Amino acid sequence: MLIAWVGLASTGILMARFYKPQWASTKLCGERVWFAIHRTVMLSALVISIVALLLILADLGWTWSSEVAHPVIGMIVICLAFIQPIMAVLRPHPDGRHRWLFNWAHWFVGTGAHVLSVLAIFLGMRLPGVSLPDSVLYIMIAFVVWHIAVDAILEVNQRYLSNTKTKNVPEAYAMDKSDATTPPPDSRGHCLRLVMIILYLIVTCSLLVAMVTLTAIYF
Repeated sequence: MLIAWVGLASTGILMARFYKPQWASTKLCGERVWFAIHRTVMLSALVISIVALLLILADLGWTWSSEVAHPVIGMIVICLAFIQPIMAVLRPHPDGRHRWLFNWAHWFVGTGAHVLSVLAIFLGMRLPGVSLPDSVLYIMIAFVVWHIAVDAILEVNQRYLSNTKTKNVPEAYAMDKSDATTPPPDSRGHCLRLVMIILYLIVTCSLLVAMVTLTAIYF
């Protein structure tokens, strides 16, 4: 679950939120780069989450308890993650009159799943029988602070560069592989976005490796 939601999902969300203008003239597997990366990492996060759930249930003798919050929240997260690709397949045409409903629903469900996944991870660290050192908790807190900081920096950058008028839905929330709007030139904010995603991946991977290693040792 750490790999799925700390590593993959967090990266996929940043890609969809801030990297539509990046590499706008480049295709990856026939798709715009941000969309290809976003789709790949989010589907990977879903598959890993389902596999992890099955392994956990097998280890518990295929029993499930709702007496503690962690499994309940975790199940909600997986359900929300499962809904996302279904919504994406059924999404209206970019010019459709109901497209804005999909854009907001996709953003809301995805953001909700991500926030709840972080909460589930924190709660899982304090489950009965789990004896992880406090350092794992501190590393997870560091990741949350780091993710929020990067998100804030990219948000400020995006707002600074944006000269778009008020729309029904912010362009950054639109989840379409061939956005109806023309993306800004690569040069607008390209360097900062590139530096931030490289730093984000380096720091996030380092924190993730540390958490996974400590979990494997002490769990």
